[in-house]
Amino acid sequence: MNKEANINNKAPDPYYILRGHKYNVNSVLFDKINPNLLYSGSGDGELKLWNIEEKKCISTQIAHSEGIGGGILSLQWLSNDNNENNENYGNILSQGRDGVIKIWSIIDNCTFKNTYRLETNSLSLGKCSSLSSNLLSISGSGIDPTSSPSQVEIWDLKNKQVINKLKPNNQQLFEKLGLPMSLKLYYENDNSNQSNDQIRLCTGYENGELLIWDLRNTSIPLVSSKLHNEPILSFALSNNSTKGISGSGDTNIIEFNINYESKQFNITKTHKLNNGGISEIKIRNDEKIYATAGWDKRIRIFNFKKQTPLAILKYHTESVYSIDFNSYNILASGSKDCKIALWDIYTTKK
Repeated sequence: MNKEANINNKAPDPYYILRGHKYNVNSVLFDKINPNLLYSGSGDGELKLWNIEEKKCISTQIAHSEGIGGGILSLQWLSNDNNENNENYGNILSQGRDGVIKIWSIIDNCTFKNTYRLETNSLSLGKCSSLSSNLLSISGSGIDPTSSPSQVEIWDLKNKQVINKLKPNNQQLFEKLGLPMSLKLYYENDNSNQSNDQIRLCTGYENGELLIWDLRNTSIPLVSSKLHNEPILSFALSNNSTKGISGSGDTNIIEFNINYESKQFNITKTHKLNNGGISEIKIRNDEKIYATAGWDKRIRIFNFKKQTPLAILKYHTESVYSIDFNSYNILASGSKDCKIALWDIYTTKK
Protein backbone atom coordinates (compact mmCIF):
# COMPACT_ATOMS: atom_id res chain seq x y z
CA MET A 1 0.00 0.00 0.00
CA ASN A 2 1.29 3.47 -0.91
CA LYS A 3 1.32 5.48 2.33
CA GLU A 4 1.65 8.79 0.48
CA ALA A 5 -0.68 8.27 -2.48
CA ASN A 6 -3.35 10.58 -1.10
CA ILE A 7 -1.13 13.70 -1.32
CA ASN A 8 0.17 13.26 -4.85
CA ASN A 9 -2.83 14.52 -6.79
CA LYS A 10 -2.49 18.31 -7.07
CA ALA A 11 1.24 18.92 -6.74
CA PRO A 12 2.42 21.70 -9.10
CA ASP A 13 5.40 21.65 -11.46
CA PRO A 14 8.33 24.03 -10.97
CA TYR A 15 7.81 27.36 -12.74
CA TYR A 16 11.43 27.55 -13.89
CA ILE A 17 14.63 25.47 -14.03
CA LEU A 18 18.06 27.03 -13.56
CA ARG A 19 20.75 25.19 -15.54
CA GLY A 20 24.48 25.78 -15.51
CA HIS A 21 26.10 23.51 -12.92
CA LYS A 22 28.06 20.54 -14.27
CA TYR A 23 28.14 18.65 -10.96
CA ASN A 24 25.62 17.87 -8.22
CA VAL A 25 24.13 20.93 -6.52
CA ASN A 26 24.89 20.41 -2.83
CA SER A 27 23.54 23.68 -1.44
CA VAL A 28 21.11 26.47 -2.39
CA LEU A 29 20.67 29.65 -0.36
CA PHE A 30 18.56 32.76 -0.91
CA ASP A 31 19.95 36.20 -0.14
CA LYS A 32 18.30 37.50 3.03
CA ILE A 33 18.36 41.12 1.82
CA ASN A 34 17.46 40.75 -1.85
CA PRO A 35 15.01 37.82 -2.27
CA ASN A 36 15.63 37.71 -6.02
CA LEU A 37 19.24 36.62 -5.51
CA LEU A 38 20.02 32.91 -5.09
CA TYR A 39 23.38 31.28 -4.35
CA SER A 40 24.27 27.70 -5.23
CA GLY A 41 27.30 25.51 -4.57
CA SER A 42 28.22 22.28 -6.32
CA GLY A 43 30.43 19.22 -5.98
CA ASP A 44 33.14 20.63 -8.25
CA GLY A 45 33.61 23.67 -5.99
CA GLU A 46 31.65 26.08 -8.17
CA LEU A 47 29.75 28.92 -6.48
CA LYS A 48 27.05 30.63 -8.55
CA LEU A 49 24.89 33.71 -8.07
CA TRP A 50 21.49 33.74 -9.82
CA ASN A 51 18.87 36.42 -10.34
CA ILE A 52 15.61 34.48 -10.23
CA GLU A 53 13.56 37.45 -11.43
CA GLU A 54 15.66 37.67 -14.60
CA LYS A 55 16.10 33.87 -14.57
CA LYS A 56 19.82 33.90 -15.25
CA CYS A 57 23.23 33.30 -13.68
CA ILE A 58 25.03 36.58 -13.06
CA SER A 59 28.29 35.37 -11.50
CA THR A 60 30.36 32.18 -11.20
CA GLN A 61 33.35 31.57 -8.93
CA ILE A 62 35.52 28.50 -8.29
CA ALA A 63 35.27 28.65 -4.52
CA HIS A 64 36.70 25.30 -3.44
CA SER A 65 38.80 22.59 -5.04
CA GLU A 66 37.15 19.69 -6.84
CA GLY A 67 37.98 15.99 -6.80
CA ILE A 68 38.05 13.57 -3.86
CA GLY A 69 37.40 15.49 -0.65
CA GLY A 70 36.67 18.66 -2.61
CA GLY A 71 33.64 20.66 -3.63
CA ILE A 72 31.19 22.81 -1.69
CA LEU A 73 29.40 21.07 1.15
CA SER A 74 27.17 23.92 2.34
CA LEU A 75 26.40 27.63 2.07
CA GLN A 76 25.37 29.81 5.02
CA TRP A 77 24.10 33.36 5.39
CA LEU A 78 26.03 35.61 7.77
CA SER A 79 24.37 38.51 9.52
CA ASN A 80 26.94 41.28 9.89
CA ASP A 81 25.02 43.52 12.26
CA ASN A 82 27.82 43.48 14.81
CA ASN A 83 30.73 43.65 12.37
CA GLU A 84 32.65 46.89 12.09
CA ASN A 85 33.49 46.43 8.43
CA ASN A 86 30.37 44.86 6.99
CA GLU A 87 30.99 45.91 3.42
CA ASN A 88 34.30 44.11 3.12
CA TYR A 89 33.57 41.16 5.38
CA GLY A 90 30.79 39.52 3.39
CA ASN A 91 27.47 37.76 3.87
CA ILE A 92 28.02 34.35 2.25
CA LEU A 93 29.93 31.57 3.99
CA SER A 94 30.98 28.54 1.96
CA GLN A 95 32.08 25.27 3.57
CA GLY A 96 34.37 23.02 1.53
CA ARG A 97 34.47 19.28 2.00
CA ASP A 98 38.18 19.71 2.80
CA GLY A 99 37.31 21.67 5.96
CA VAL A 100 38.12 25.10 4.49
CA ILE A 101 35.69 27.92 5.31
CA LYS A 102 35.50 31.00 3.09
CA ILE A 103 33.44 34.19 3.33
CA TRP A 104 32.34 36.13 0.26
CA SER A 105 31.01 39.62 -0.30
CA ILE A 106 29.02 40.55 -3.39
CA ILE A 107 30.18 43.64 -5.29
CA ASP A 108 27.38 45.54 -7.08
CA ASN A 109 25.09 42.48 -6.76
CA CYS A 110 27.04 40.71 -9.48
CA THR A 111 30.63 39.80 -8.51
CA PHE A 112 32.03 37.54 -5.77
CA LYS A 113 34.92 38.79 -3.65
CA ASN A 114 36.66 36.42 -1.22
CA THR A 115 37.23 38.30 2.03
CA TYR A 116 38.09 35.53 4.51
CA ARG A 117 39.60 32.04 4.70
CA LEU A 118 39.77 29.59 7.62
CA GLU A 119 41.24 26.08 7.68
CA THR A 120 39.40 23.97 10.26
CA ASN A 121 40.09 20.46 11.55
CA SER A 122 36.95 19.02 9.98
CA LEU A 123 36.86 16.43 7.21
CA SER A 124 33.34 15.33 8.04
CA LEU A 125 30.29 15.39 5.75
CA GLY A 126 28.37 17.24 8.50
CA LYS A 127 27.30 20.76 7.56
CA CYS A 128 28.56 23.57 9.77
CA SER A 129 26.37 26.20 11.42
CA SER A 130 27.16 29.90 11.78
CA LEU A 131 25.70 32.53 14.09
CA SER A 132 25.93 36.21 13.10
CA SER A 133 29.43 36.90 11.77
CA ASN A 134 31.26 35.75 14.87
CA LEU A 135 30.73 32.07 15.65
CA LEU A 136 30.92 28.81 13.72
CA SER A 137 30.18 25.27 14.88
CA ILE A 138 31.68 22.38 12.94
CA SER A 139 32.50 18.71 13.44
CA GLY A 140 35.89 18.31 15.10
CA SER A 141 36.55 14.98 13.40
CA GLY A 142 39.30 14.97 10.82
CA ILE A 143 42.81 16.37 10.72
CA ASP A 144 43.56 16.51 14.46
CA PRO A 145 44.40 12.93 15.63
CA THR A 146 43.62 13.83 19.25
CA SER A 147 40.03 14.84 18.52
CA SER A 148 37.12 12.50 19.11
CA PRO A 149 34.69 11.59 16.28
CA SER A 150 31.78 12.97 18.35
CA GLN A 151 33.40 16.29 19.20
CA VAL A 152 31.98 19.61 17.98
CA GLU A 153 34.26 22.63 17.79
CA ILE A 154 33.11 26.23 18.27
CA TRP A 155 35.24 28.70 16.33
CA ASP A 156 35.69 32.42 16.85
CA LEU A 157 35.67 33.52 13.20
CA LYS A 158 37.26 36.89 13.87
CA ASN A 159 40.28 35.51 15.73
CA LYS A 160 40.37 32.17 13.85
CA GLN A 161 40.53 30.20 17.09
CA VAL A 162 38.66 27.25 18.62
CA ILE A 163 37.06 28.67 21.75
CA ASN A 164 35.03 25.63 22.84
CA LYS A 165 34.82 21.87 22.34
CA LEU A 166 31.58 20.06 23.06
CA LYS A 167 31.45 16.44 24.11
CA PRO A 168 29.43 14.74 26.88
CA ASN A 169 31.29 13.64 30.02
CA ASN A 170 29.11 10.49 30.02
CA GLN A 171 31.57 8.11 28.36
CA GLN A 172 28.88 5.59 27.39
CA LEU A 173 26.86 8.28 25.58
CA PHE A 174 30.00 9.80 24.11
CA GLU A 175 31.18 6.54 22.53
CA LYS A 176 27.86 5.68 20.88
CA LEU A 177 27.02 9.08 19.36
CA GLY A 178 29.28 8.81 16.32
CA LEU A 179 29.94 11.77 14.03
CA PRO A 180 28.01 15.06 14.31
CA MET A 181 25.97 15.12 11.08
CA SER A 182 23.85 18.29 11.45
CA LEU A 183 24.31 21.41 13.57
CA LYS A 184 22.44 24.59 14.48
CA LEU A 185 23.69 27.45 16.66
CA TYR A 186 20.96 29.71 18.04
CA TYR A 187 20.26 32.25 20.77
CA GLU A 188 18.41 30.97 23.82
CA ASN A 189 15.55 33.45 23.46
CA ASP A 190 15.81 34.22 19.73
CA ASN A 191 17.51 37.53 20.45
CA SER A 192 20.56 38.29 18.33
CA ASN A 193 21.73 41.01 20.74
CA GLN A 194 22.53 38.53 23.47
CA SER A 195 26.05 37.66 24.53
CA ASN A 196 27.83 34.44 23.66
CA ASP A 197 27.09 32.83 27.03
CA GLN A 198 23.40 32.62 26.07
CA ILE A 199 23.97 30.58 22.93
CA ARG A 200 22.83 27.00 22.40
CA LEU A 201 23.80 24.34 19.90
CA CYS A 202 21.52 21.59 18.63
CA THR A 203 23.36 18.62 17.12
CA GLY A 204 22.15 15.53 15.26
CA TYR A 205 24.50 12.55 15.44
CA GLU A 206 25.39 9.49 13.42
CA ASN A 207 23.57 7.12 15.79
CA GLY A 208 20.23 8.97 15.43
CA GLU A 209 20.41 11.01 18.66
CA LEU A 210 19.61 14.71 18.89
CA LEU A 211 21.25 16.80 21.63
CA ILE A 212 20.98 20.43 22.74
CA TRP A 213 23.98 22.06 24.41
CA ASP A 214 24.35 25.25 26.40
CA LEU A 215 27.75 26.76 25.55
CA ARG A 216 28.20 27.61 29.22
CA ASN A 217 28.31 23.89 30.06
CA THR A 218 29.99 21.82 27.38
CA SER A 219 30.04 18.47 29.19
CA ILE A 220 26.34 17.83 29.96
CA PRO A 221 23.69 18.27 27.24
CA LEU A 222 20.50 20.14 28.18
CA VAL A 223 18.25 17.82 26.17
CA SER A 224 18.89 14.47 24.49
CA SER A 225 16.81 11.74 22.83
CA LYS A 226 17.31 9.04 20.24
CA LEU A 227 14.85 9.97 17.48
CA HIS A 228 16.06 7.86 14.54
CA ASN A 229 17.74 4.56 13.75
CA GLU A 230 19.96 6.16 11.13
CA PRO A 231 22.16 9.30 11.15
CA ILE A 232 20.24 12.57 11.59
CA LEU A 233 21.08 14.34 8.34
CA SER A 234 18.93 17.41 8.90
CA PHE A 235 16.62 19.09 11.38
CA ALA A 236 14.91 22.46 11.72
CA LEU A 237 13.74 24.33 14.82
CA SER A 238 10.93 26.86 15.22
CA ASN A 239 11.85 30.50 15.81
CA ASN A 240 11.23 30.18 19.55
CA SER A 241 13.12 26.87 19.68
CA THR A 242 10.30 24.96 21.36
CA LYS A 243 9.59 22.48 18.56
CA GLY A 244 11.09 21.11 15.40
CA ILE A 245 11.39 18.46 12.71
CA SER A 246 14.13 15.90 12.04
CA GLY A 247 15.01 13.65 9.10
CA SER A 248 17.57 10.92 8.62
CA GLY A 249 18.54 7.97 6.45
CA ASP A 250 15.50 6.03 7.70
CA THR A 251 11.89 6.28 6.49
CA ASN A 252 10.64 8.65 9.20
CA ILE A 253 10.16 12.40 9.35
CA ILE A 254 9.69 13.22 13.04
CA GLU A 255 8.05 16.29 14.55
CA PHE A 256 8.84 16.99 18.20
CA ASN A 257 8.47 19.37 21.13
CA ILE A 258 11.49 20.28 23.26
CA ASN A 259 10.91 19.55 26.96
CA TYR A 260 13.66 21.24 28.95
CA GLU A 261 12.25 19.99 32.26
CA SER A 262 12.39 16.31 31.36
CA LYS A 263 15.48 16.95 29.20
CA GLN A 264 13.91 15.07 26.30
CA PHE A 265 12.49 15.60 22.84
CA ASN A 266 8.83 14.57 22.90
CA ILE A 267 7.73 13.10 19.57
CA THR A 268 4.40 14.61 18.49
CA LYS A 269 4.11 13.18 14.97
CA THR A 270 5.88 10.59 12.82
CA HIS A 271 5.43 10.75 9.06
CA LYS A 272 6.17 7.39 7.43
CA LEU A 273 7.78 7.56 3.98
CA ASN A 274 7.78 5.06 1.16
CA ASN A 275 11.49 5.73 0.61
CA GLY A 276 14.07 6.74 3.17
CA GLY A 277 16.61 9.56 3.22
CA ILE A 278 16.04 13.26 4.03
CA SER A 279 18.92 15.58 3.06
CA GLU A 280 17.53 18.88 4.31
CA ILE A 281 14.53 20.39 6.12
CA LYS A 282 13.51 24.05 5.95
CA ILE A 283 10.68 25.83 7.78
CA ARG A 284 9.19 28.73 5.83
CA ASN A 285 9.63 32.19 7.40
CA ASP A 286 5.96 32.44 8.44
CA GLU A 287 6.18 28.95 10.01
CA LYS A 288 2.98 27.84 8.28
CA ILE A 289 4.66 25.11 6.23
CA TYR A 290 7.94 23.26 5.99
CA ALA A 291 9.65 21.36 3.19
CA THR A 292 11.96 18.35 3.05
CA ALA A 293 14.53 17.32 0.43
CA GLY A 294 14.56 13.59 -0.28
CA TRP A 295 16.96 11.00 -1.62
CA ASP A 296 14.00 9.66 -3.61
CA LYS A 297 14.01 12.79 -5.86
CA ARG A 298 10.97 14.21 -4.04
CA ILE A 299 10.28 17.41 -2.12
CA ARG A 300 7.58 17.04 0.52
CA ILE A 301 5.51 19.94 1.84
CA PHE A 302 3.83 19.78 5.28
CA ASN A 303 1.54 22.01 7.32
CA PHE A 304 3.72 22.82 10.34
CA LYS A 305 0.85 23.77 12.69
CA LYS A 306 -1.51 20.92 11.80
CA GLN A 307 1.33 18.40 11.26
CA THR A 308 -0.28 17.19 8.04
CA PRO A 309 1.21 16.46 4.58
CA LEU A 310 0.19 18.87 1.81
CA ALA A 311 2.05 17.91 -1.37
CA ILE A 312 4.85 15.89 -2.94
CA LEU A 313 6.76 17.85 -5.58
CA LYS A 314 8.24 15.86 -8.45
CA TYR A 315 10.70 17.11 -11.02
CA HIS A 316 14.27 16.10 -10.23
CA THR A 317 15.71 12.92 -11.74
CA GLU A 318 18.23 12.37 -8.92
CA SER A 319 18.33 12.90 -5.15
CA VAL A 320 17.42 16.37 -3.87
CA TYR A 321 20.25 17.65 -1.67
CA SER A 322 19.19 21.16 -0.66
CA ILE A 323 16.18 23.49 -0.42
CA ASP A 324 15.54 27.06 0.69
CA PHE A 325 12.69 29.59 0.90
CA ASN A 326 13.01 33.30 0.13
CA SER A 327 10.98 36.07 1.79
CA TYR A 328 8.46 35.87 -1.07
CA ASN A 329 7.98 32.19 -0.13
CA ILE A 330 9.47 30.93 -3.38
CA LEU A 331 11.12 27.54 -2.86
CA ALA A 332 14.39 26.57 -4.57
CA SER A 333 15.64 22.99 -4.75
CA GLY A 334 19.12 21.75 -5.74
CA SER A 335 19.78 18.20 -6.86
CA LYS A 336 22.32 15.59 -7.83
CA ASP A 337 20.93 16.04 -11.36
CA CYS A 338 22.85 19.39 -11.51
CA LYS A 339 19.63 21.44 -11.79
CA ILE A 340 17.90 23.99 -9.55
CA ALA A 341 14.11 24.07 -9.61
CA LEU A 342 12.03 27.10 -8.56
CA TRP A 343 8.60 26.40 -7.09
CA ASP A 344 5.72 28.82 -6.58
CA ILE A 345 3.71 26.90 -4.00
CA TYR A 346 1.46 28.32 -1.25
CA THR A 347 3.07 31.72 -1.85
CA THR A 348 2.14 35.26 -1.01
CA LYS A 349 4.13 37.46 -3.39
CA LYS A 350 4.86 41.02 -2.38
